[in-house]
Amino acid sequence: MRAPRGGDRVERVLDRVARAAIAGPGRVLAACALTALAGLYATTLPLDLSFAGVMHRDHPEVARYFEASERYGLGGLLPTLLEGPEERLDEAVVELQLALDGMDEVRSVRVPPRREEVLVRAPWIVDRALFDAWVALGERPPEADASAAFMRSLREAGERLVPDPPAGTRLVTVVMARDAFELALDADDFPTIRRVAEEALDPLGVRARFAGMPAVVTQEREATLERLRVLGPLSLLLVLALLYGVERRVLVLASIAVPMLASVGCTLAILGVLEGRLTLMESVFGVIVFGLGVDVAIHLLLRVREERGTGLDVETSLHRAIRGTGRGVVAGAVTTAGAFLILAFAPDPVFRRLGLAGGVGVLLCTGFLLAMLPAQWIWIERRSGATRRATPPRARSGLGRIAGAAAGRPGWVWTGALPLLVWSGLQLPALRYETNLERVFSRDIDAVETARRIHRVTGVEPGPWVVPAADLETARRITEAFSADPLFGRVDSLALWLRPDREERRRLLDTLAPSLAKRIRDAATSARAA
Repeated sequence: MRAPRGGDRVERVLDRVARAAIAGPGRVLAACALTALAGLYATTLPLDLSFAGVMHRDHPEVARYFEASERYGLGGLLPTLLEGPEERLDEAVVELQLALDGMDEVRSVRVPPRREEVLVRAPWIVDRALFDAWVALGERPPEADASAAFMRSLREAGERLVPDPPAGTRLVTVVMARDAFELALDADDFPTIRRVAEEALDPLGVRARFAGMPAVVTQEREATLERLRVLGPLSLLLVLALLYGVERRVLVLASIAVPMLASVGCTLAILGVLEGRLTLMESVFGVIVFGLGVDVAIHLLLRVREERGTGLDVETSLHRAIRGTGRGVVAGAVTTAGAFLILAFAPDPVFRRLGLAGGVGVLLCTGFLLAMLPAQWIWIERRSGATRRATPPRARSGLGRIAGAAAGRPGWVWTGALPLLVWSGLQLPALRYETNLERVFSRDIDAVETARRIHRVTGVEPGPWVVPAADLETARRITEAFSADPLFGRVDSLALWLRPDREERRRLLDTLAPSLAKRIRDAATSARAA
């Protein structure tokens, strides 16, 4: 005896589904509704809309990042560029610090030290050669050339340690209380900081511009939502217009949404059982279900219309449509779900969640559509009393003519297609993975332009590299290595502020302090006179 083929088994299942929907649509809809009630479990699940929710927190590199972020506040850095009248900027820095200090959303406000403050500590900061020249001023009679060279070296050291900000600008770093990756997409931490800063600086005529990941994410979301306010309704109208061209009855159009919503709820419930919470990746599933549901519904509607056009009643037309089109729908759904479910075995949480959501969702959506659509349509037809209404067959459409012409002249089709295939293949080497994060974001958001401007006017990179060191000697070696590399324009390190010979310097300065102060004043006077 020949074993039944897979296609035969699928056709038998579809035949039973069609017969059940036609014979008792109420029972089918009631069974689907009871199944869909499981989706209510999704409303009890915790919702994590942060990027951290889809990150592999157990991965060593990811865990190291969050540890460093918690210790140093790296993930919440908001480089803030103040621009306005030069005479009001120092006051604006103070006002901004007073306004933001103490906010729950802010950990600290880092203001660059004044040059005067650095010069007070200069004996413990400058290089040893400059320090020795300083001490020599207290041990030898002052010489104009030596004094002038010393003052010049001291001025250069001050400019290197605390560069002068460009006129009309100041750079302040706001450190948020939470890491940007741990903020939900709808969190108002950055908008609150931005609003408070604007209220504090507006009376001074100073503008605050923000860079950093929190600002980028918030402004990207705002720009996206602004566009969706236009594109969302427009796309919905286009879809409804296409559906209206296929079916003009409102109840039939509404019936398409019911199984899609049921599949979304059940899928989220299953993911909640498996993963314990819902994240950003599950939101992608709604787009997949929407596209699949509309596609399957249009296929079935068109097939039913073709069968009705031959004079068949609605029951027979639905039965034949489910058995005929349903096989293709099932085959497409199984292959699509299989491709998604392969991703569920990936170690990365992003791919695993996307694979589970897509695979489980596609299968459930297909099942709900095939069971509920015919049952709903039978109920609508019987309620309207048009069970034997037939529509005349339509003439072959323009697409049908194109398909017929292509099938009749395959040689011409291949003649036109082969050059395009060859040209496409030649373009493959030009493809590359985009590794510049800046190009992933919208180019017209202010945070990206602010980051460029901060780097341009101050030489400071808004996204700094931070390397922790276990001790001062290690920090010194790392600092020297980065300083020697031309790739890095500026290196700030604790090793520059804590010299290894600081105790020796303190003893020397304690011994020479009175005479050194007098000779420095004399040297400065002589240098100015010269």
